[in-house]
Amino acid sequence: MTEKKTIVPFDVDSATYVGDENDGVYYQVARGDDGWYMTAVVDCNTASFVDDLVVDDGPYDSEAAAIEGGKNAAFGWCFDNDVLLDDE
Repeated sequence: MTEKKTIVPFDVDSATYVGDENDGVYYQVARGDDGWYMTAVVDCNTASFVDDLVVDDGPYDSEAAAIEGGKNAAFGWCFDNDVLLDDE
């Protein structure tokens, strides 16, 4: 089985988090040679797994479009997995 290589080097300190105190998704965007790219990574304490790749996508035409892709992936995973979002 071939391991997927992420397009955006993931750094939890630079990523944006969507979720609650136990489960959620980090997403991060970066500019590449031919556009903007996004990587979304699950952090799930309930099911005891982390760094499970949700989405690795691009190129996007703009940073805003890549961020929107990250938000969509994060909110979609949270919705599909019944994660209540923290109020912020």
